[in-house]
Amino acid sequence: MKHLKLTIAYILILLTATKPAHAVGKNGFDYTVKPLPTRTEMPVANVNAMIQDSEGYMWYATFEGGLCRDNGYQIDVFRKDKDNPDLITDNMIFSLAEAHNGDIWFSTDQCVYMLSKKDYSIKKVNDVLTNNKALELRQLPNGNMLVICDRVEYEIDGNLQIVKERKKKYNGRKRIVRPDGKTGKWICNLEKNIIFEDSTQSEIAKTYDIKAKNILYDEKRNVLFALTQEGLMAYSTEGNRLGDCIMEYKGIAEIGVYGLFLDKRRNLWLTGYQPSFTIFCEKNKIKDRKLNVSSPKFGREVYVDKIVANKDGHLGIFKDINYLSEYNLLTDTERTINNDTLTPAGSWKEKTELLALIETLGLDTMLIKDATTDSKGHLWVIYDQFAREYNTENRRYREISVLGCEMGMNNFCCVCAADRGVCIGGAGGVCYFDSNELLDSDAINIEAAVSSYQISYDKGKLRKEYVSAANEKPVIELEHNCQCLTLMLTSFNHINAQNVRFAIKVEGCGDDWVTLDMGENIFRIFNLDKGEYKVMLKATDENGLWGDAKEVAIINRLPAWWETWWAYTIYGLMTAGAIAGLFILYRYVSKKREQFDNMLRQQSIINEMQKSSNNSHIRQEVKEENDNATRSEINKQKRCELTEKAIAAVKANLDNEDYTVDMLANELCMSRVNLYRKMITICGQTPSEFMKTLRMEEAYRLLQSTDLPINIVAGKCGFTSSSYFAKCFKTRYGILPTDVRR
Repeated sequence: MKHLKLTIAYILILLTATKPAHAVGKNGFDYTVKPLPTRTEMPVANVNAMIQDSEGYMWYATFEGGLCRDNGYQIDVFRKDKDNPDLITDNMIFSLAEAHNGDIWFSTDQCVYMLSKKDYSIKKVNDVLTNNKALELRQLPNGNMLVICDRVEYEIDGNLQIVKERKKKYNGRKRIVRPDGKTGKWICNLEKNIIFEDSTQSEIAKTYDIKAKNILYDEKRNVLFALTQEGLMAYSTEGNRLGDCIMEYKGIAEIGVYGLFLDKRRNLWLTGYQPSFTIFCEKNKIKDRKLNVSSPKFGREVYVDKIVANKDGHLGIFKDINYLSEYNLLTDTERTINNDTLTPAGSWKEKTELLALIETLGLDTMLIKDATTDSKGHLWVIYDQFAREYNTENRRYREISVLGCEMGMNNFCCVCAADRGVCIGGAGGVCYFDSNELLDSDAINIEAAVSSYQISYDKGKLRKEYVSAANEKPVIELEHNCQCLTLMLTSFNHINAQNVRFAIKVEGCGDDWVTLDMGENIFRIFNLDKGEYKVMLKATDENGLWGDAKEVAIINRLPAWWETWWAYTIYGLMTAGAIAGLFILYRYVSKKREQFDNMLRQQSIINEMQKSSNNSHIRQEVKEENDNATRSEINKQKRCELTEKAIAAVKANLDNEDYTVDMLANELCMSRVNLYRKMITICGQTPSEFMKTLRMEEAYRLLQSTDLPINIVAGKCGFTSSSYFAKCFKTRYGILPTDVRR
């Protein structure tokens, strides 16, 4: 039944806070009611307390929903669930506060915990606080934390040690105390009255019959906010006196709304079952507004295609092609002149100075619909869905989108300088935009940071980490198997997060800025190579003004084991070893070849000696034969003559590859058979072997005595193929022709 009531209350609050509202309180006190952009991500639970830490994050203590951190786009929940069963004892968070070092202290129904901003880990503050519920946590001026339980107060130092302990009954449920920043304090007795006490006086200064369940004092505006049965009231204050009610808002769902909180931008948050709406209490410094322009034929569905400035200071507005009206900006009134005036011809491109100014900025003139300069010298460039205001000297600009201006426009078409700004017309009417003086500043500091990041590995593994402002330049280390790095960005502008744009650049991964769409804060980087990358970030404010870029993180993609220095050292050693091995092998082969050449030369000498011995023997036999018979001498002489003729004929045709045995027989004037028989008898070789021997001897001589290439030597010796020549050469001498050269 309890969960059913919580769900019904949550739905009621969403229904009442879905659309933004705007109203003006008494005495011109302006306020705007807007829903929280991240309300759909909140757990369906009562919000007991909320704070904004020193970084700018909003923290919510929820009942049964855990501890929540809001960056304006995503809500990170720290709670006990199936994935984190030992994170905290339960999800009923009652109170929270920020310590001096930025850590977040919070209390559940069973214990007090501390969330460390260094690594976002959660641990118990002290075992003494186990089974104790801290109804209130407070930061003391000396840096210690005050933990207020039901009947005991504990003061705990930075080492999480209890330094003081005092018994005191907690009365916070009956009285709410809000100091005024001076010497007094405002006290709310729940549903009874509001009292102001001054510490310099012993008497109570004033009692007011206002039945409130919560109050909040805004010392900057001197305004006291009170949440009553009628709604939210704002009272002016002066010293100890409560003045008139300057604002009242009765659109609050009564179920469960009781919390009040002022953030750093002086926005008032109302909390309960969900922080579903906030109240702006400061006027917008940019005086943008929608002009009261209508069409005689179509009413508010007007299309303005040209605006001109008349000599009397009024505006001439051409709308719906055939209509012209005169508009007075001071009185915000319109007067139709006639119904037959066509829109005058003419283009901004005809203004040479304006065209040259736009070209110096490097803008694409084909996409520009209109342009002008205002009284401050700012250049206004109009596109279909957005407009830009430039300071042409420092090139700063702001961007106004059709949807972001929230003035019911469908597109922009024309522009005209007016008063201290410009009027932009299009489908939907005419809007006035004031010149932004911040464009003339030397530096524009708009907060932008990386809130958290998620690393996606192969095989679907995910890892999420949070970034703390304590580390000005956090180093995001990625393993080599990281496939995607997702950065969650924030500008800490929670109320206007949907009107903020981010631009990011990862130096080393690309030199161009990547601009995200309005309202988006997620940037993904895929498959980074090893190395270090610098992340630069800039953002706009809610009015489209771009701030200066700054370095927000460093990405270090770690190398794989095969990319490390020691792996490269091994690669170097292996390469050096291979080179040394090849060198040793070369020396060994060279030595063997030298030994082989020596052996070959010795064998050649032995062969020559054997040939000489054989020739001597032959000559002796010839001599004996000559002595014995004249016929034998004549035959020997004929054989020598035959050999010399054969050698001369073959040498004359060494380079002729077509020279055959038949040709040799013809030159010697004998038949092939007779030549074969005589060669076998005289030389012990066939004619073909005789020819090949002479060719090989000539080849060996040329290889030793000349530098001719081997293929040329082969050709000169009658070989058409170098490979065949090498084969024959090795068959005869046992080595290759190249070895002779070596």
